[in-house]
Amino acid sequence: MWLSRKMNKSATQPFAEKGEVTLASRNNWEADASKNVRNISCYLPYGFTSIAPVGEEVLILEASDGSVALGVKAPVGTLNAGEIKISSSGGACIELKNDGSVIINKTLKIDRQGRIENGAQGD
Repeated sequence: MWLSRKMNKSATQPFAEKGEVTLASRNNWEADASKNVRNISCYLPYGFTSIAPVGEEVLILEASDGSVALGVKAPVGTLNAGEIKISSSGGACIELKNDGSVIINKTLKIDRQGRIENGAQGD
């Protein structure tokens, strides 16, 4: 009986859940989901570092040593499949386009051969 109650309880708990960032600082950030989680570790691809700003939607997973964030919800944009955009909350952005070009802050385009074109209008 105890075992069946334990199994039913764990079967109803979500594997991961959405939350919202409520505190973001260099040393700590937290989010609200079904419970408030603090000192969240965030897992990103190697070489990437970021702190999600307050109000962003994050995906939280319960791990053996506490809650971890798997990342923030990506905004729906006008990128084509295979393209990448890196952006900050201050508006700076870098787009890696499928044609091999790079667009910086929507105004500077560097083509595949390294030629600079001004007046680019990225996504």
